[in-house]
Amino acid sequence: MKTCNPDQITVYRGDEEWSALYVDGKLEQVGDHYLIDERITTLLQIREVHSDDFMRGGFHRKDVASTLEEIGIYAEERIATEMKADELRAKANTLRAEAAAIEAKLNR
Repeated sequence: MKTCNPDQITVYRGDEEWSALYVDGKLEQVGDHYLIDERITTLLQIREVHSDDFMRGGFHRKDVASTLEEIGIYAEERIATEMKADELRAKANTLRAEAAAIEAKLNR
């Protein structure tokens, strides 16, 4: 996989959809803006994570995690909370089934 120094990368973005990516002064790729962005991500070996955990359950700038460590802590807490909610839902389903069985006996 080809990688490079950020100083070697130049991007020309046109007014429409087209962009050109130059690496070390030479054309590397031309195409839609998103294709150039994807190529830059690859060249710089940027780790891209598809998750809303950085928002820590919020919707505003103030909710955004300041560090990757904060994101990790939030993600662990979120997963633990989701697991607890799943356990409680399972218990509730069991209790509903037991209640239905008791009602069925009473209505014989």
